[in-house]
Amino acid sequence: MTQQQGLFGPLDKKDTPGPVRTVSAASASLVRVAFDSGADQLFDYALPDEMVGKLSPGQRLRVPFGRGNHEQLAFCVEFPKKTDVKTVKIIREIVDDTPLLDESLMELARWISHYYCCPLGLALSAMVPAAVKHKVGMKTKKYIRPTEKFHNSSGDINLLTRSQVGRQILEFLKDNSTTDSEIAQETIAEHLTCGPTPFQTLAQAGLIEIVPRRELPHPANIPGVDCTGSQDLTLNPDQQKALTQALQLIDTKEFQSILLHGVTGSGKTEIYMRCIEKVIAKGRQAVVLVPEIALTPQTLSRFLARFKNVAVLHSALTRNQRHQQWRYIAEGGAQVVVGPRSAIFAPCPNLGIIIVDEEHEPSYKQDTAPRYHGRDVAVKLAHIKSIPIILGSATPSLETLYNCNYKQHYHLLSLPRRVLNLPLPEVFMVDMCQEALERKGQHLLSRALEHELTACLSEDKQAILLLNRRGHSSYIFCPSCGFALTCPNCDVSLTYHKSQRDFDLESRSWVMCHYCTHSTQVPSLCAVCGRKLRLIGPGTQQAEEELARKFPDARTLRVDSDSMTRDSYTRVMTDFGAGRIDILMGTQMIGKGLDFPNVTLVGVINADTALSLPDFRSSERTFQLVTQVAGRCGRAEAGSKVIVQSYMPQEPAVALACRHDYKSFAALELEHRKRCGAPPFSRWARLILRDRKLSKVEAAGKELRQVIDEAKSRLGLELQVRGPAPAALARLENYHRWQVILQGREVNAVLRLLGAIRRYILTDSKVLIAVDMDPINLL
Repeated sequence: MTQQQGLFGPLDKKDTPGPVRTVSAASASLVRVAFDSGADQLFDYALPDEMVGKLSPGQRLRVPFGRGNHEQLAFCVEFPKKTDVKTVKIIREIVDDTPLLDESLMELARWISHYYCCPLGLALSAMVPAAVKHKVGMKTKKYIRPTEKFHNSSGDINLLTRSQVGRQILEFLKDNSTTDSEIAQETIAEHLTCGPTPFQTLAQAGLIEIVPRRELPHPANIPGVDCTGSQDLTLNPDQQKALTQALQLIDTKEFQSILLHGVTGSGKTEIYMRCIEKVIAKGRQAVVLVPEIALTPQTLSRFLARFKNVAVLHSALTRNQRHQQWRYIAEGGAQVVVGPRSAIFAPCPNLGIIIVDEEHEPSYKQDTAPRYHGRDVAVKLAHIKSIPIILGSATPSLETLYNCNYKQHYHLLSLPRRVLNLPLPEVFMVDMCQEALERKGQHLLSRALEHELTACLSEDKQAILLLNRRGHSSYIFCPSCGFALTCPNCDVSLTYHKSQRDFDLESRSWVMCHYCTHSTQVPSLCAVCGRKLRLIGPGTQQAEEELARKFPDARTLRVDSDSMTRDSYTRVMTDFGAGRIDILMGTQMIGKGLDFPNVTLVGVINADTALSLPDFRSSERTFQLVTQVAGRCGRAEAGSKVIVQSYMPQEPAVALACRHDYKSFAALELEHRKRCGAPPFSRWARLILRDRKLSKVEAAGKELRQVIDEAKSRLGLELQVRGPAPAALARLENYHRWQVILQGREVNAVLRLLGAIRRYILTDSKVLIAVDMDPINLL
């Protein structure tokens, strides 16, 4: 018999099927469980008498499952009074001593399952880190407990044992323990400098009991993070006003969603910390979500310096560290929890406030099932727990801004000025079309940007340059016949990546697909006509080359996902803060959470990279990125400058970002969205069908549309259905992709329709269907 696959990996030998008993469901204590699988169904089991009262929702069980009755892990969900089946199988074991998820997180999991249309077991499993489920790092620790024989002996300890070390152990227990207390064996052994043998001898004599217990060591300090003390800051009038309003809302002791809209450098983090201090003073905890903690070491350092007990959850931790941090939170030791989107599932026993920093960031959206949005899940959890949540951003998402205008319990607080009354940096627009007419040759850096870089370096200041496109060139084509080099697995062009030793196409460098990671050597000549190929669409490698030619003495470093690891990113930020790097050039990684006083120049090499994408959020993304990266300079002194280069300088997203005019951009974009019926004026769900055979996807798309139309008619729902049609990226990783978009004015209409066709989507379809509720892009 082949080894069976368990819920979280292969089954061990002890997990092989054993005898299975069934009992009458009418007379059994029932427990309903959810499996981490694609099955959108709950199953009922019988709870043995000896386990009654020892199980709660959120704990995991070992249960026999399927015809082969192989052991599987499952989450306890509830205790039903009755079931539809006549007989039920008996569970075999309770795996967890305590629930991994409390009542509020169980309710949140049910909401995620319903709202994002995914099996409940999948939602529950996503909320618990794999290291916790596997109990990584758990060690057996021995405790010594005096027996009744020892406590009842009235004689001299010297008469109980002839061993001198044994007598010392008993004397220690007599002085330091009570009838019900336990002392760690290692504590006694360390105090008396002895080994394990005397303890075994005393246990055999019936004087002590050795109790083994599986425990997790206390978490150590987070590696690679500076925890030096922070200075006390005096709030300016804007900050004081916003803080007063926020604390008044917090004092209502009910759900309140607070949008803290502050320009870059306005001191939003200090407001977060003052609100957290207020909550901690009442004995409660705080969760702080950041877009990606590995990319925001400064933010993490400030929290670690400000608060004593901070737990951190993020992907850069080892499995052992992640488990330690999770247990530390669950036991109530952490006052503040900091982490990316998954940190919203931290098991805080007494949560009092949630902070979502940079709430507009698309990285809060999970791109695999369950496809939840960390910000929206955080809002729902705050609602469940009746606690406040603060959403902070210099460029809030239009959905959040809309909610503040039209929904109860949403409040807008503003920080319109920078701290210390520092002015926002001057922004200068460069029309690259005009630049190309007036200047010979190909240049990524305009004359204005080169001039400002020269002045910046001469004054020993630092600069940040943004080009949100990695690689050397994003498009390789033949100008003679029109042939383009594309990925064999995806409908996208291959990106040319140049190694340090390569100088031209004849060196046969590598090209790569940024979706499936397919790579191959680039041909020197066109495969169709034999002519020379051309490179267009410059990336960060090409910008790095130009900087090296024009500023050979500058210490320049490229920051993108090709050149950085999480550890190296933290090291680079430390070097940049120490002044060991003059120019930091890279993708959007450098536009998040950086605060360096010596940066007086920011250059946006091409502000238009996202504007041509077939997505209704492209203008919003462009405005946010330009505004955020521009805010990285001018944080310590006046006179800082931002140079924005664009081939479409009249585009509102670019022009208004250069004027720091979020209000005008939001009004213009909301009006455009309203005319188009796009979010936030409607709610969308995107159904993505995929299969390796195009004919199957086309047939399934037609069948899905029929199922949708029948359900829509039966329920009398008012919503639009767009598709089926090929997705913008019609083929990825050899899967053909079609999509259907559900568009309703009210979210309940979309959710009712998804509920009506849920079985077809999750179980009955002949192709894979992914449900993306509130999609952040349509690619």
